Amino acid sequence: MLLLMNPIRSLSSLNGSTAAMSASAESLFKFIDEEPEQDPGVRELGTVKGALRFENVGFSYPEAEKKAVEGFSLDVKPGEVIALVGSSGSGKSTLIHMIPRFWAATEGEIYFDGVPQSEVTLTSLRRQIALVSQDVVLFDGTIAENIAYGCRDEVSEEEILKAADAAALTDLLKELPEGINTQVGAAGNMLSGGQKQRISIARAFLKDAPILLLDEATSALDTKVNVIFNNH
Repeated sequence: MLLLMNPIRSLSSLNGSTAAMSASAESLFKFIDEEPEQDPGVRELGTVKGALRFENVGFSYPEAEKKAVEGFSLDVKPGEVIALVGSSGSGKSTLIHMIPRFWAATEGEIYFDGVPQSEVTLTSLRRQIALVSQDVVLFDGTIAENIAYGCRDEVSEEEILKAADAAALTDLLKELPEGINTQVGAAGNMLSGGQKQRISIARAFLKDAPILLLDEATSALDTKVNVIFNNH
C-alpha cells in the first residue's frame, strides 16, 4: 500500500498539468480556426504626409441595436495633434480602431491624404500607423526586442535607445543591470503597468509612422513620467 502512495500523488499533480495543457490547446486551436482577415483593398498606399479626414463616418457593431459612431466628420492636417474627449462608451476607441481598419466603417469614408481607406490594402494602410493602446502586449524577450518588435527593417541599438528616451525609459534602463537587454518575462510580468506602457510607446516612436494613435496610452503613467513624455 505504501508503495502506491507516490504514484497516486504523481497522478494527482498530473491532473492539474493536464487541465492547464487542455486550456492552452483550446486557445491554440481557437486561434488556428480564426477566419483570415478580409482585405478588399486593391491599391497600395505610399508613405502619406499624415492628412486624415473622416467624412460622415458611421459604424455599428454586429447585432448591436444602437450605432457606436454616427455622422462623424473631422479633418486632421499633417503634424496636427487632436484629442478625442467624451464619456465612456461614446465611441472614442471605436474611432481609433477604425483608422487602421480593425473595424471598417459601415457609413461614410475615411481618407488618407485624400485616398479612400476602402480602396487601399491593409498592409500598406497599417504601415502608415503606429498605435499605442491601453492594453499593452509584450513578449517574453528583452526590452530591446520588445521595442523593436514589428519594425520592417533592422534597427540599431542607438535607434532603440533614442526611442526609449523619448518614452521616458532612460532612468529605468540605468537602474537595470542589463539595461536595454533586460528580460521582461512572459507578457512582461517582470515589469509594472507603467513600465510596460512606456515600452509600448517607445515601440510606436521607433516605427516613426506618419500617423500616431494613442488610445488612453498614458493611463498607467505617473504624473512625473507623463510630463516627461508630453515634453518629448
